[in-house]
Amino acid sequence: MKLILRFSALTLGLLVLAACSPNSTGPGTLIGELRGDARGCPAIGVLEHAVDITVFQPGKGRDLTDVEYEGEFRGVGTSCDYDEDDRLIEAEASFKILARRGPAARNSQIELPIFVAIVAAGGEIVDKRQYPVLLKFDEGTEVAQVADTLEDIKIYLERGDSTRSYEILIGFQLSESQLAYNRSRQR
Repeated sequence: MKLILRFSALTLGLLVLAACSPNSTGPGTLIGELRGDARGCPAIGVLEHAVDITVFQPGKGRDLTDVEYEGEFRGVGTSCDYDEDDRLIEAEASFKILARRGPAARNSQIELPIFVAIVAAGGEIVDKRQYPVLLKFDEGTEVAQVADTLEDIKIYLERGDSTRSYEILIGFQLSESQLAYNRSRQR
């Protein structure tokens, strides 16, 4: 998977509009603390209401017997290189996802949507990309896990910015109903 981020006024405007869409998780509370690399990489974190996803079978039922799959982030990390001459951060964001088959599961694999966003120090979403993550369940198992890395994340710094001026946020790209379900559950 590739992700190339460039900062411009047009990109910022489009992403702020995208962040307001019903499917956007937007900036919010993080699970744990943002963790940055000692070398000055941007911090990385998972949004609280986007740390997990529940996929229900089609229909109106929303109890435990209607769950097809559940997924949750189990870890995120980052590494990067900084080119001072070009004011360029080249980063990689790694993550682990654990998925469970529910009583209504029909398939041996599922594709879960995730997002990666770059957020400026003031909370503005500078760029956001979505990716599908495929999880395959071995025969006779109810749990699947995947570890992956998004490579080639490029952050071009403006004058006065530092690597600490940005954060990398990751989470599941939730539908409006999935976000409402997550918000309704108390952790």
